Amino acid sequence: MFLHRIRVLRQRLGTEIIRCGGRIHRGLAFPAAPLPELNTKTLSITPITTIGGLRGLGEIQHNCVATYALSVTNGKRYVYKVTMNGKAYTLCLAIDPYCMWQILELKGSSNCPAPSAVVQAVQQWLQTA
Repeated sequence: MFLHRIRVLRQRLGTEIIRCGGRIHRGLAFPAAPLPELNTKTLSITPITTIGGLRGLGEIQHNCVATYALSVTNGKRYVYKVTMNGKAYTLCLAIDPYCMWQILELKGSSNCPAPSAVVQAVQQWLQTA
């Protein structure tokens, strides 16, 4: 119960930061996606290229991914929507010390862990992109 309450409050805080800080974020643009989009019959990995898209993904997935807006504009992170077999996941990539993009987070709705098949598919995409 306590952890659920913390998650709810964190999500609300993230939404409020973006809503109130929208004027600040309006002039900022996301850089080009560092890795290409992927679309197959069972897997799609789509970059989130706008602050509005980031906010929308957070609302749909019930997470606070919108709080990453400044990190994305600064080039430290990039967010993708992953869809596998009809289920959506939020993927956040971060640059490691060797300037390689690595999975920082890969979560389902409400920050549930992604199944291993999804993690493996995303890792394979990272290696081949």
